Amino acid sequence: MDLTDLVPSLKRALAAPGEFDSTFPESSDADLAGTLADAVAECQLDGFFGNLTLSLTDSTTTPDLTTPQQALVILYAMSRVVTARISNLRNRTRYKAGPVESETEQSATVLVQLLKDVRARKQQILDDARIGNLATAFQMVDMYIAKSIDSGHGASALGAYSGYVELR
Repeated sequence: MDLTDLVPSLKRALAAPGEFDSTFPESSDADLAGTLADAVAECQLDGFFGNLTLSLTDSTTTPDLTTPQQALVILYAMSRVVTARISNLRNRTRYKAGPVESETEQSATVLVQLLKDVRARKQQILDDARIGNLATAFQMVDMYIAKSIDSGHGASALGAYSGYVELR
C-alpha cells in the first residue's frame, strides 16, 4: 500500500475540513507520508503488524494495510503531529515598534487535551490487544472517532489492531 493514499485521511484527522492548509501551511504531502511511515514503524514497535514490511524508500507497505490497520496508523501519526505541534508552539509573542506594542498569546490547552485523549486511546488499544480483546479495541476506537467528530476535533474513521493476529 502506498502510504500517500492515507494523507487525505490524516489531514482530516488533524484539522477541520478545509482548514488543513491554513493550520499547517508548511506541511507537504511528502512530509505527511513520512509521518505515516514513522507511525507504521511505531505501530510495529508496539507489537502491531508482525507480518508487515515497510519500505522507507517509496513509503509503501507489503501486504496492503486493511482499513482497521490504516486507522491505527492514522491514530499514531496524529499523536506524532500533535506532539510536535505542542513542542513548537510559542505561548506568547510580543511585538514592539516605537511606542506601539502588540502581544499575542496562543494556548496549548486544547492541543494538550487532544494529545492526552489520543495517548489514552492508544494505551487502551494496546491493553486490549495484549489481553486478546480485539473486538473491544475496534469498538473503543470507533466510539472515540464518533466523539471527536461530534466535538468538532475533526477526525477520520479510525479503527484498531492488527499485531500478530491477522485482521481482515
